[in-house]
Amino acid sequence: MASDIMIIVSSVVTGLFTLSAVFLTNKINSSNSEKLLAQANHIDRNKSKLLKLEELYIKFDKWSGSFNNVCFKYLHLVGTLDNTEILEAVLDGNSNVKNDFIELKMLVSIYFPEHENALSLVFESRDKCANYFGHVERCHDLEAAMKQFGIKSESFKKSIGNLAKSL
Repeated sequence: MASDIMIIVSSVVTGLFTLSAVFLTNKINSSNSEKLLAQANHIDRNKSKLLKLEELYIKFDKWSGSFNNVCFKYLHLVGTLDNTEILEAVLDGNSNVKNDFIELKMLVSIYFPEHENALSLVFESRDKCANYFGHVERCHDLEAAMKQFGIKSESFKKSIGNLAKSL
């Protein structure tokens, strides 16, 4: 009878140790799985953010290039045509610029709100350039404003590039 009790006690103790080992192993595996899942989610978020940064960069480059072209066309045509003909010639072929502008603002607002101030500086610079349209006597001011627009645009693109490198 004592030997039967010893067999039962040793079986219970062995069972408890086995259950404890299984529980501990599951706990460790669960912890490792959570860490791997968190790492995978972080990598996916960074990939997604990098794709949005690339999209933002392309949209911004296209938009700022279009605006520069409009300014250069305006400067080239001043003095050769009247104001309405200049504006028609300058704006011809720029119908997609509005969509690019809207998408550009949306990308920054949703994905990169920390860059809204830098983008607003570019927009302010753009507005200064646009204020000189229709004033033939202020072409030199437009050229200076275009340089500032170029500086602000390059600064914005550089900040996007730096963010991409940090991912």
